[in-house]
Amino acid sequence: VIPVVITVLKGKIFTAALALVLAWVAWIAMLRLAKPRSPWAMKFYRDKPAKMAKAEVRNQRTQRRVQPLKDAWASLVFGFGSHPSPSPVEGAKQPEVEPADDGRG
Repeated sequence: VIPVVITVLKGKIFTAALALVLAWVAWIAMLRLAKPRSPWAMKFYRDKPAKMAKAEVRNQRTQRRVQPLKDAWASLVFGFGSHPSPSPVEGAKQPEVEPADDGRG
């Protein structure tokens, strides 16, 4: 339980959820760097700018790699992702919308 709590404090919610099923994941996540704006980082990296900078770089690199997977999962399961829907394709036929009859006519 303690490794999962530390993983949550490090801002790794998805990893903590996975650790509830695979306990060894929590032990690995507990040893790795925290996310930069997590409670753990704010407490333990405040006086260590090099460690905070390393956490920022790692977080940016991870987000570039993981965000498309998170968006695909959110779209598949929930019907939405973190990015807006693409605009309609130019030249594609748009559905016709008839004006509402307001009864004044």
